[in-house]
Amino acid sequence: MYTHTQSLNGKWSLRMAKERNQLPAFVPGCVHLDLMNAGVIPDPFDRQNEESVQWIHENNWVYKRNFQLDQQLLKCDRVYLECEGLDTLATIYLNGNRIATTDNMFITHTIDVTDHIRTGSNSISIAFQSPVQYVKPLIRKPGEVYWLDDAVPGSPFVRKAPYQWGWDWAPKLLTCGIWRSIRLNGCRGGHIANLFITQNHSRNRQIRIHVGGTFERFGEGSPEAFLVLSAPNGDILAQHKLSALEATFAFPPIHIDDPQLWWPNGYGEQPLYQITVSLLVDGRPIQTLRRNIGLRTLRLEQRKDRWGRSFAFVVNGVRIFCKGANWVPADSFPSRVTTECYEDLVESAVRANMNMLRVWGGGFYEDERFYDLCDKHGILVWQDFMFSGGCHYPTDEAFLANVSREIIQVVRRLRHHPCLALWCGNNEMEWYIWAGWIPGNQKQRKADHTKLFTEMIARTVKREDGTRPYLRSSPCSSVEYETPNSENEGNGHCWEVWHSKLPYRAYREKFFRFVTEFGIGSLPHIDTISQFARPDNWNLTDPIFESHQKCEAGNSLIAYYVAQDFRQPKDLPSMAYLSQLVQAEAIRCAVEHWRRNRRRCMGTLYWQLNDCWPAISWSGIDYYHRWKALHYAAKRFYAPVLLSAVERESRVDLHVTNDTRAPFCGLVR
Repeated sequence: MYTHTQSLNGKWSLRMAKERNQLPAFVPGCVHLDLMNAGVIPDPFDRQNEESVQWIHENNWVYKRNFQLDQQLLKCDRVYLECEGLDTLATIYLNGNRIATTDNMFITHTIDVTDHIRTGSNSISIAFQSPVQYVKPLIRKPGEVYWLDDAVPGSPFVRKAPYQWGWDWAPKLLTCGIWRSIRLNGCRGGHIANLFITQNHSRNRQIRIHVGGTFERFGEGSPEAFLVLSAPNGDILAQHKLSALEATFAFPPIHIDDPQLWWPNGYGEQPLYQITVSLLVDGRPIQTLRRNIGLRTLRLEQRKDRWGRSFAFVVNGVRIFCKGANWVPADSFPSRVTTECYEDLVESAVRANMNMLRVWGGGFYEDERFYDLCDKHGILVWQDFMFSGGCHYPTDEAFLANVSREIIQVVRRLRHHPCLALWCGNNEMEWYIWAGWIPGNQKQRKADHTKLFTEMIARTVKREDGTRPYLRSSPCSSVEYETPNSENEGNGHCWEVWHSKLPYRAYREKFFRFVTEFGIGSLPHIDTISQFARPDNWNLTDPIFESHQKCEAGNSLIAYYVAQDFRQPKDLPSMAYLSQLVQAEAIRCAVEHWRRNRRRCMGTLYWQLNDCWPAISWSGIDYYHRWKALHYAAKRFYAPVLLSAVERESRVDLHVTNDTRAPFCGLVR
């Protein structure tokens, strides 16, 4: 909260840059949604309409609105335009003056507009350049940048969500627009630019909380800062005041003698303390910052053992078996992901006894609502940075500077969340280079990967958040480019079942230390299928079904795996149902095996929890939040206490796996 804020969300106008005709638009939003609302394009999710809207990302677009300036802003020393999300290549004009350009979808852009605003009526316009047109001259040049063959070319050149360029579960829908909130912030005297919170746990259960930050001063007056720590029940536990605020400041440590610890789901409760820091100038409130924190320790154990090297998250001294799935963006048009959507998906994960979600590195950094829900429900978050496999990124100075700003901002925004367990540099890039799946100069590719992920990003994360582990890639081992998908150490992606057509019982022959990806595809519920295909098209080989299946040969693989366990389905609804049963049985087989080997393997995150559109994919919950059989099965195979069986030639072995912190006694009937 600043001295005064004026939202610029709401009604705007939209036009194609080369045309004069304007359409009504709404912010936050994107061009596709505004064109749909105006009746210009059909729903891209229906039938094969994705193909008919590809012209949108070939063109430039302009958003514009007029607004009456709130007079309170004129009384402020500084006024900033804060754009939480501009997608992506934008030029901002205020009252006809160009005030900024942007080239990163993932960060907040803050521009000092003190000298550009005026009393009364103001106008703002934001021109968005086509990312496809932007990269065309770049991809014609010989170089080391590489992207997925089946995606729109050029994604590594632009800091924009990779999945929107096309993925093996996502359509090619390159959005542009003001996708998160936009506002004017006015402040007097100064503002706190960087708040940091750390905690030290002693062996006698006492915890010390350290709170500090950086202060930017402007204007006259005497700045002061107040700190209040509130208990989970709202009681005030401590208060501190700093009368002389310097550029870098720190409050006296706060001691908590009887802390309520935060635990992952299934291991305990999730009490949240609140820290409130208020900035006052001459006794007037200027800025208020609030952060919910959980009191806990977390480390990643990687020590030598009889199988190689362990990979286990240890929370409050307890080794946690991580049970969960991979989270992908909940919509191809991220501006329409609602609070209810986040709540439904995260709570569905909780109901399935999950305690970890991996925010996959081909989407975007999620909204604060997602992380707040994970804090509330005890869902640990494995956070990838937004770089993904099959691509190779530039490493020139301008690109590195852009990425550095991104990493700093993302880490500072998220580091207070107790749910956040790990930072990971990228998805599968080291594995791709090691396996030779990306053509080109392999020596240079390794050097570029090292420069970006082992050096620059690693240093930045350590400087901005030294409290969490960082991995350069997933999968990876302890030594760079040395068997990154090893079963003996690190974390692994297990795709021989599915891509190599191994039977799903082959999962039992794999002994990864931590599995961050594995999966098998299925059709969604027939009601979901009805949203994009009519009964006349209900055939796996129909072009509509092929267009909603982005994995190469994906529909034939589904039919192949169904045929291993069942006779030929009589119709498409039967195929959809049986494909889900096979998917659920396959993932059950894998998870139960790895949970039986609990000390050796300490985590399973199947691919994938959710969908970004009505797709035929690996998800356990489809785009409309209908649970597949997999998610129902997850409630059982992720149960805190698991009874599982292994069939031998002449016997059946029963195993009990207990993930709780208490002994369990039961009777098998």
